[in-house]
Amino acid sequence: MHVWRGQKEEAYRLAQGVSGRRTEQHVGRQLDLVDEFLAVLMRLRLGLLLEDICFRFGISATYFSKIFTTWTVFLAKELPLLFPWPSAEQVHYHTPPQFSKYPNTRVIIDCFELFTERPSGLRANCQVFSHYKNHSTFKALIGISPGGVVTYLSKLFTGRASDKFIVTHSGFLDPIEPGDNVMADKGFDIRDLLLPRRATLNIPPFLGQNRSQFTAQEVDDTRRIAALRIHVERAIARLRCFRILRGTLPITLAPIANDIVRVCTLLTNVCDPLVSDEL
Repeated sequence: MHVWRGQKEEAYRLAQGVSGRRTEQHVGRQLDLVDEFLAVLMRLRLGLLLEDICFRFGISATYFSKIFTTWTVFLAKELPLLFPWPSAEQVHYHTPPQFSKYPNTRVIIDCFELFTERPSGLRANCQVFSHYKNHSTFKALIGISPGGVVTYLSKLFTGRASDKFIVTHSGFLDPIEPGDNVMADKGFDIRDLLLPRRATLNIPPFLGQNRSQFTAQEVDDTRRIAALRIHVERAIARLRCFRILRGTLPITLAPIANDIVRVCTLLTNVCDPLVSDEL
C-alpha cells in the first residue's frame, strides 16, 4: 500500500509505470503501518488536532494528511466486505424478541446530518445549507437491522435534500425484496416507492385533518414503533462518538467525507451489540 500523494503525482506515477513499492522505497516511510493505522484511528475516534497527532508521532502535517487520506480510502473500500447487506434469513435469525409484533422488519432507517464549513461559492452554499439545522450540512441515510447492526449507509447528500429524495436516489430500494418491512419515522412517507417492490412501510400513524385525536390502537402502535425505532437513533448516537463527526467538518476534507463517514459507521459494528436479546 503506497501513500496517496495527490491526483497529479498519482497520475504521473501511473503514466510512468512506477509501482507503489518502488515509490515507497524511494521516499521511505516515516511510520510503521501499525503506527499509521493508530494515528488515523486517533484522528477519527478522538478528533485530535492535526498538529497534536504530528507532535505525538514526530511527523509532518503534510505526511499525516497523505497517510490519513490513504488509510481512509482504503478502509472505506475494505470494511464493507465485512458487513454486506444481510439476507432476509440472516436478519430473521438475529431479530430480538422485541420485534415479535413486527417479524418482517428488514431494516430501520433514519437520516442524520453533519455540520460542514460554509463553501465559498454562493451556489454550493445554497445546496449544502440545511434550514432544519440552520447550518451548512451533509446528510446521509442510515439503516440498521432489528439486531442493531448497521446494514446500509448512503453516500452523502447536501443538507437541502429531503428524506424521500435521498431514499429515491441513494440506491436504498435496490436490495429491498417482496415481503420486507421498512420501519421509519413519520417523515419517511415512502409507501409509493415500496409498493412496486411489494414491500411495506411501518411508521407511526398520522392524525390527519379530519380528526382531533388518535384512537387507542393508534396510540399503542405509536408507542410500540417509537420503542423500536429508537435503536436507529442510538446507532447514530454511537456514530457521533467518533469526534471527527461531532464538530464542523473542515471543507478540506470534503473530497473524502463519504469515506470518513463510511469508515466510522462500519467501525461501530465491531462494538458491543446495540440491541439486547432479552425482552
